[in-house]
Amino acid sequence: MPIYIRKMTPDDIAAVVKIIREHEDFDGDCSQDYYDGYFGDSKRTESSREENFVSYDSESGQVIGVCGFCPDKYDTPNILWLNWFYLSEDYRGKGIGVNLLEFTINRILDMKISKVYLDTSSYHSYAKAIQLYKDFGFGIEGDLKDYYGKGENFLIMGLDLNQYKQKMGISQ
Repeated sequence: MPIYIRKMTPDDIAAVVKIIREHEDFDGDCSQDYYDGYFGDSKRTESSREENFVSYDSESGQVIGVCGFCPDKYDTPNILWLNWFYLSEDYRGKGIGVNLLEFTINRILDMKISKVYLDTSSYHSYAKAIQLYKDFGFGIEGDLKDYYGKGENFLIMGLDLNQYKQKMGISQ
């Protein structure tokens, strides 16, 4: 089954939110608001500093994953944040998430960005994602204790893209 990646469209919102809800209902609600705003404001979709992508099964056309990036609220130069990286449960552990994350990071590399951040939860259901981020070179740079509730921390992870390029053998 060939898997491809393309830019997300408004027609993908329901499928993407469903994938995110598979993992966490609250994240599903938040992502619904984000994508409604993202696709509802034409100025945002024109920005090269904010893009969203989906992985899809080329045979069925089914959307199976999502990942994207955006600037922080200050639009800090040379910094972007990864957002909404989720994969449908049935497709996890098959390298599809690796390909989607790599695709997204490579798109960011084309933009001459120096650092990428992401936020996630320390909750056990995020452990595989955290390990994937670490495998790519992200490190924990912030740990807000009990942010989501007792024992569930808000983690901020960062990836220095110059170090990533060196690790991957990408010419400067």
